[in-house]
Formats: sequence, structure tokens, C-alpha cells
Amino acid sequence: MLTKLLKYELKAAGRQILPLCVVMPAWSAIARLLGLVHVSLPWPQVEQLLGGLLVTGCALVLFGGSCAAVVFLVMRYYRGFYGDEGYFVHLLPASASELLGAKLLAALVWQLCTGISMTLSLAILSAGTGIWEGLWEVLGFVWKNAADLLAPISLTSLLVELLLLIPLSAVSGLLLIYAAISLGQRMRENRILGAIAAYIVLNLAVSTVAGAVNAVVGSILFALSDFSPELSLIVSVGAYVLLAAAECAGAFFFCRWSLAKKLELA
Repeated sequence: MLTKLLKYELKAAGRQILPLCVVMPAWSAIARLLGLVHVSLPWPQVEQLLGGLLVTGCALVLFGGSCAAVVFLVMRYYRGFYGDEGYFVHLLPASASELLGAKLLAALVWQLCTGISMTLSLAILSAGTGIWEGLWEVLGFVWKNAADLLAPISLTSLLVELLLLIPLSAVSGLLLIYAAISLGQRMRENRILGAIAAYIVLNLAVSTVAGAVNAVVGSILFALSDFSPELSLIVSVGAYVLLAAAECAGAFFFCRWSLAKKLELA
């Protein structure tokens, strides 16, 4: 059942997000071509104005497209469980975990597609400007210094932790929004405002816990006799990985509990 739900969610969300993923690189390509085809005008002020409008339009399309994708994914969750579409979803022979898992997986897939589209758009806009060459030089410099400062085992451990932290952060970000929406549904009135307030409170709580964990870990490491910056970095990033995993688990089970309790699902 999870596979069928996932296919449905991918198609439903794709109707709104796929056009954004196409428009962003297409607009970037058009803007890049217009920038390459330089036409001198007899009025320098008009030429500068058109150039400014072109840059502003690109920024608005990329920023607006990425924000719109997040809004569409959030609305898919709200409408799918607590809106009109929920009347159909609630009748499906699926558990709360399957329903929630399908929403989450589909949202992550479309978030990845949006990120790829954004990266492609930026690559098109910066093609031939030397920005990517400079970026590779900076990354090469950082990698060389990291390899010199850290032992091979420590560097490998750090890379593994970062590769775990990136997807966990994406999942926790979505689940935090879902949890805020679920909390907002507990209010009898002003549920949207309640969800916004819950999201702010949850973010503050997560930030507070993260700061406390970082302070405790730092104090313990500083008290050790064999304290080293290398060990501190690895343990600190590892603590953030564990915290993100705990946040994902807590938010998922809360959303599942809220969904199962409200809709009487298994």
C-alpha cells in the first residue's frame, strides 16, 4: 500500500512542483542568453534599467520558485490529512504510518528535484563567468587543508557524519512543519495561526536543546586530558547527527499519534 500511496503523492505534488522545476532553469537560460546578446542602446540609463530588471527577475524566479515548492508541499500535507482531500484519504486501507511515510517520501523527492533545478539554474547563470572555477579552487583549498589538519580516519568519520547530517536535517525540517500543523489542529479556532505559533515554539525548543547539548559536549571534551580540536569537531558533529535523528523520530511519532488519534487509524 505504501508504494501505491507514494506513486499517488508523487504525481499529485508533481502537478504543482514540476512546472517550477522546469521554469527556473528555462528562465535562467533565457536570462543568460539575453545577457550574452549585448545590445547597446542610445540611452545608458535604459540599458542599466533593463540589466537591473533582468537580474531582479532571475532572483525573484529562483527565490519565489523554491519558496513556492515548500508551500505546495506543506499544503499537500494539510489538505491531504485535514482538508477536503482527507475525506478520500481517510477511507483508504492504510495505516497512519503508511500515509505519513508516503507524504514524507514524496516531499523529500520533490525537495531534491527543486534543489537540482536550483543548482542547474545557478550553473546556467554563472556559465562562462569564472565563478565555478573559483569555487572549485576554494573547495580544493579547503579539502587540502582539512586533509593536512585531520588524520585520515578522522576525516573519513567527519565526512560520514556530514553525509548523514544533510538528509537528516532535510527530513527533520519537513517533520517539524508537519508536527506544527498537527499541533495547530488541536486548536478549535485559528488553526493556521496555531500552527505558525507551534512552529516558532518548536524551532526555539530545538535550538535551545541543540545549544545545551553543544555546551555539555564541549564541557566534557574540555575536561578530558587528551582534548584535541580534532576530537571536538567530530564529537560535536556527531552530537548534531544524533540530535537530528532524535528530532526526526520524535516528530514522526507525534505526527503519527496525532493522525491516528484524530482519524482513528491503526
